[in-house]
Amino acid sequence: MIIKKLLEKRSIIFDQNLNFNNIRNGLKYLNKRLIGPKALEYYPKTPDLRLFKQLNNLPSNFVTSKEKQRLLDVDARKRRGKSPPKKGIVDIIILKFKANNQLRSRKKINYEKKCMDNLKSAAHPLSKKTPNGGTIMANMIL
Repeated sequence: MIIKKLLEKRSIIFDQNLNFNNIRNGLKYLNKRLIGPKALEYYPKTPDLRLFKQLNNLPSNFVTSKEKQRLLDVDARKRRGKSPPKKGIVDIIILKFKANNQLRSRKKINYEKKCMDNLKSAAHPLSKKTPNGGTIMANMIL
């Protein structure tokens, strides 16, 4: 009892938290110093090229060496046909592709139906007509 009161007084004096039941409460992380500001100071700020151009009255066609290299790479990829498609064209290409696949699948189904009809109507020596309209051919229903 005396120890408990002593601990309470100590927690008030030294600004500590009481936790008699040893329950997890996350104070370890709440009391930790924040590292966000230090992490932001670690990396240097990148200069804003637009603002730099305005302040120094540079021509609008001013380009850095990295930008020149990037433009050269883009041109090279375009010549090889590796550049990304124009905006909006991707959707058109996808729609055409889907339409072609649907058309192919319809043609395939129609072709299969014609083949089955031809097999059913073919006069084969082993084929016999069934009462329900099917054809029995060598113990197989077509």
